[in-house]
Formats: sequence, structure tokens, C-alpha cells
Amino acid sequence: PELVEQSGRCVAQEVTRSLCDPACSPVAHQVCDGDMEAPECVCAPGYSGVPCTWTGILEDPGFENQDAWTLTEGAGVLPNRQDIEVDPGLARIERSAACNAGVVGQTVQMPSYEVAEPLVAEVTYRAEGLLGLALGFNRAWALLPLTTDFAWTSEPARVCLGEAAYGGAIAVQLSTPDKHASCFGEQEGEINVDRLEIVPAEPGECPAPGEALNAAGEEDGGWEFDTTGAAEAGLVEGVGRGGTTGIRIARQGNARAAASTKLSVPSSESLKSPALRFWWKGTNESHFSFKLGRFDGVNLAAFPLDTVRGNGSDRNFVYCLPPWTHGNVVDLIFKLASTEPTELVIDDVEIISDDGCGASTDVLDPGFEAGPNRTMGVTTFPPFEAATATLRTDPSLANAGSGVL
Repeated sequence: PELVEQSGRCVAQEVTRSLCDPACSPVAHQVCDGDMEAPECVCAPGYSGVPCTWTGILEDPGFENQDAWTLTEGAGVLPNRQDIEVDPGLARIERSAACNAGVVGQTVQMPSYEVAEPLVAEVTYRAEGLLGLALGFNRAWALLPLTTDFAWTSEPARVCLGEAAYGGAIAVQLSTPDKHASCFGEQEGEINVDRLEIVPAEPGECPAPGEALNAAGEEDGGWEFDTTGAAEAGLVEGVGRGGTTGIRIARQGNARAAASTKLSVPSSESLKSPALRFWWKGTNESHFSFKLGRFDGVNLAAFPLDTVRGNGSDRNFVYCLPPWTHGNVVDLIFKLASTEPTELVIDDVEIISDDGCGASTDVLDPGFEAGPNRTMGVTTFPPFEAATATLRTDPSLANAGSGVL
């Protein structure tokens, strides 16, 4: 009430008289500068020129000026180094800094998603002896894997920016994703970043908030596949839901296969209680592994979503998505977990709102009320069939409400 739309934003009605008329064009990457005596349309943050073109938002993307960065817990910026790939400077998170959650970061003013275009972060880095490199935009973090023999990435890693990375002051941060086991003994590992830059995405590279790339598998593109040995992976006609095209991974013998697509989870402000739903069918009694994180082939950097057992029939699970995914772009990954010949078919990946997942932005489902929905990492089957953790709806067991773990 009392608000109207102006240049992609909700503003008070009395304010609109002093704003730009006609309204600025989000498609042209313009916003209204209402602080001027005569308000006019200007390029959004990160854009300049006529027409407005992306020129970048980060100060010192090559780490040549340590004053441009905020450094904590021993993390550093070294302006002049010889062992670099692109620029003469690098960001360094050495062993002690990694163990103490050291961060190299800066806060920038990002355009809103409606005014901007799909953007990606390009990262040239090397990491060893830790758990990889974490790149954060406010509370949305992406996990990048270790590099072989502490070598620089041959090509910059590309990370799609989710909704949490747009609109207003955004803290861009480089760190380690978690405390490594060596932090409790002899500290190991180091992370170097040679360049961090935000650039426009390629067409079809990043999904819009609330969507998955090629969610129904009805066309080429969107999905990534990796196989070893006698394994197959790809889009196959007739195997999907209702005889449509679906995503199929299968193997014979001791081979491996994996498939992945990108999810852009909306922020909880845009979509209350985000949840994930997809159709799948797996070989009876075979085990399959679902993960969320970063897909780099069968050697992925990801977190367990669920381990399930097929029954040969259609299944359609709903997963409550934890707060770290809100506003983030993550890879949804499917792997074969059994050793015998087996196949898995996936179709119709979608993000929905489910009240059963609750509305907390800190702890997912603190009262264990999400059942019968599945929660990331809660339900496990192999390798211990008799040791499982599940959500149950049973008021006689609950202290409050009806859900228990």
C-alpha cells in the first residue's frame, strides 16, 4: 500500500514526483538518479558509456593494491609477485589464515537483477591442502575445488551470480569453505587468487532466479555429463516422465557416471520457503547419490543432498533447501552409487515454495517440522541400512509441534 513501481523499484507515491519522467529503462541498464536537482537516468552501478555497457564493479581485480581490499585473520594481498598467471599481484590465504577463517574481500554497490544482466565471477586461482576455495556474495557462497599440484587453473573458473549477489551493498569475499582437519595439528595448505573479475555471462550459461537450466531436458544444453569406462550419460528420448525426453546416466561394471544442471535458488524475500522437486526413476535396489555444490566431473566439490535407493518406479521427492542456498546458484548433481549395472533417469527439475520447510533464514527447519519433505543430508541409506536419520511427524514424541528427528 502507498507504494508504486518506478524504474524497477517500489517507492512512496510522493517521491515519484521528483523522480525521472519518463521512467528509466531497465533493459538499457539505467536507473534514476533522484539526488540530482533535475533527476535523470544514469547508468546502473558497474555500467558506463552510451549506451550503458558493463565495465566492471570490483576495484583492483588483479590484487595490485592491498588498500582496495579488507583483510582479516592474516589473509593478505601481495602486490608484486613473479609466480603469477595474469596480473603482478595475488591474494593469499596461507595456512594459519585459512585455519582462522581469514578473508580477502571488498564491498561493492551492485545493480539490481532487473536492471543488470546475468553475470558471472571469473576466478584464476590455485589451492592445495585445504578444502578448496570459497567465493561469497553476502551469504551466498560457491565452493571451488582444489587444483592439481598447486597449479593455477588453466582457464578462469566461472561462477554464476545468484539473486543474493545483486542489488545494493554486496560483500564479495574469498576464503576457505571450512576448517581443515590439519588445523588441529600441523597446519597445511594455501590458497592463492591471481584475478577475480565479474563479467557478463554467456547466453544460456546461468539460470534466472527460481529456475534450473533445461529443467525438463527437452532440448540440448544446460546439463553437464561425465563418465568413465563403460558408462553412458546424456539426454534420451522416451525415458522421461510420461515418455518425454529425460536425462539418463547408466553403467556396466566398475565405471562411473554423473550428470548436473544449475539451480538459481531465489532469496527467501523473493520466494518464501524455497524447496526443490524433481522426478526420478532408478534401477530396483540400486543406490544413487544426489549432491549440491560445484560440478567438475566425477571429482566434484559438493555437499550431500541425499542417498537413495531405487525401486524401478517413478518417484518425486521434495527437498527443503537450506539457507546457504537462498539467493545462490548451485549445481544439482546426480551420481551412480552402486557397483552393479544400473541406470538413473531424471526429469522436471523445479524450485517451489513449500510451507513445510519453514521460513527461518538461519537454521533450516529448527523444529523438525518439514516431514514428509526430505532435508539435505538428513536421510541416509548406505552403507549402514540399520542406521538411519529421518524426519518423523509424531506429536507423541515431539516436545512442541508434531515433528521430530
